[in-house]
Amino acid sequence: MSTDRPQWTPTAGTTTNACQNCGSHVTPQYVRGYGTNDGRLCHCPNCDGIAVRDMRHGAGRKPDYDPAVDRIQTSDQHPIFPQRGDDR
Repeated sequence: MSTDRPQWTPTAGTTTNACQNCGSHVTPQYVRGYGTNDGRLCHCPNCDGIAVRDMRHGAGRKPDYDPAVDRIQTSDQHPIFPQRGDDR
């Protein structure tokens, strides 16, 4: 009885998964989750100025994403409870 098994290569036939901005390696699952529909990743958390929250807001899909402009304001800039004296 032979114990030779075919080599399992789940990523065989796929292109190199790298960030188009900085060239960092990313997994195919990361590209599928944060990249474009055609398998490109425009930005990743290794890029300068890009954080995970930027990826959640579409930085991986937008080649012209600028964190200073496109970042959605967080609750830090909009307190839930106004301070005394604030007319909100």
